[in-house]
Amino acid sequence: MNTIKTLAVAVLGTCLMVSAPVSGAAFEPWIQLKASYQTSFTYDLEEVAAFGIDRARAGAAGKFAEQFYFEVVFEGKYTERGDGARLRKAFMSWEFLERHHASIGAIEIAFSRPISGTEFNFINYDITSSPDSYQYGFMVEGSLMNNLISYSAAVCNGEGLTSGNIGRGFLYLLRAELLLMGKKDLRDGAAVAARDGMFNISLAAALDNKAETTDSGVTYEYYDAYYFLADFTYKVDYISIFAQAHFNMFTRKEDGTYWGGEEGNVRKAMGGFVQVAYNFKGITGIALEPIVKYEFWRNTVNEGLSDLDVDKQQLAVGFTYYVKQHNLKLNLEYRKVLKDDKVYFVKEPSDQFVGFRITHKFASGKVGL
Repeated sequence: MNTIKTLAVAVLGTCLMVSAPVSGAAFEPWIQLKASYQTSFTYDLEEVAAFGIDRARAGAAGKFAEQFYFEVVFEGKYTERGDGARLRKAFMSWEFLERHHASIGAIEIAFSRPISGTEFNFINYDITSSPDSYQYGFMVEGSLMNNLISYSAAVCNGEGLTSGNIGRGFLYLLRAELLLMGKKDLRDGAAVAARDGMFNISLAAALDNKAETTDSGVTYEYYDAYYFLADFTYKVDYISIFAQAHFNMFTRKEDGTYWGGEEGNVRKAMGGFVQVAYNFKGITGIALEPIVKYEFWRNTVNEGLSDLDVDKQQLAVGFTYYVKQHNLKLNLEYRKVLKDDKVYFVKEPSDQFVGFRITHKFASGKVGL
């Protein structure tokens, strides 16, 4: 009996030694409060001008156990238009291996590299089309070979699960990155620039199941959307280059048409953008960063008869002034639509836009629990 007790104590002691942190320091739970907002002014150089709140976010993040991280974020829009507030993030993440995480809840999927560096500062959204980054679901992500290769895989609700379309509706996503220079920040879901810069090449694919009913849920029609993406980031010293290439396909519906997002009846779509920026802080000491961006997009529309290509191209120029790095920055942008083949049955929108935006974010220190 004494031998068994001695063996049990030895095994328990070994387990505790293996599970304890390498540094030997005891883990202390912590929480951090976060908030940010963006206020903007936009003008289409014809007749429409407006002030607005692009977003106002508040939330908290922290660790309640050594290997468990959580984050909750709410986002408020311009409430006088009835948008109100909505849940943006609410997930728990478990570090099951070093540099490998599993997250569940309201997550931010990493289909394209999220906005996280000085090379991403344009006010207007891209004309490219990809799955929404905020989803309800499960995601596993991690990095291998000292961050040289990283991956992200997710299963989410996608666009098929809504109040009107309650059939099959999962989004399956896989992304792989080759990070030749830079570092991986899994908390933000993206590679970020290190002191010596960044060189990142990524490939991603997603399958989004769709479900549609025309008889109050008695029968459903199912169809799919396929998304493919490649992106490239190069950043050294004060210059940065970022580019994306997209290719999307949509399956045929029973009536002979195709589903293709907001434009409708799109059989396939392709396009992308490239943008170049240079921060003059290294020359003048002032953190002023001019940026140029060219975007192009082609929708191949099919209403059951033949294909019709609808092209759109635009050019944007602007700059960002970093008052306090990313915690307080100012953006000014001018955007020109170079080509738009879409047929408008009402007044055609302006082809020129200017915008000004202020971004302010702040956070408390980590408070022990």
